[in-house]
Amino acid sequence: MVLESLINPFVAEQNPKRMFFYGALYSSVAIFLSLWVFEGQASLVMVFLTTMACIPLVYGTMRLEEKKDEEISEERSLLKEHGKAIEFFIFLFLGMTLAMAFWYVVLPTNVTEQLFSVQSETISKINSPTTGRVAALSSFSRKGRAPM
Repeated sequence: MVLESLINPFVAEQNPKRMFFYGALYSSVAIFLSLWVFEGQASLVMVFLTTMACIPLVYGTMRLEEKKDEEISEERSLLKEHGKAIEFFIFLFLGMTLAMAFWYVVLPTNVTEQLFSVQSETISKINSPTTGRVAALSSFSRKGRAPM
């Protein structure tokens, strides 16, 4: 992809708030590519493409932070340096999240059902009530059972 050449870890740490826009850009491009090329599996491909766009940045950041670990011996300054990376990761995440929420609201209903189908199914499964009478109180009583 060409998107990974837009920013490197050093520049990202210098201006972490820009990462919000890069996260939104990565997600938006992934959404439209997944709808255009992989229409039937757009829900999973969207997540895959967003992740693939971030891999060079995340890998480069991890390498940069490991070099800082070797060079900086004082713990307080090391935590301050790692805090810069954490900050730009937070802005990257927020940009992706808000971009996906934006496209969920803006796109037509049939497109959002197709694009976010796996995510919607997972949320509904998590929020569904328990089945199989696992939580029934009668399961824990000794009534009707042979004594042990």
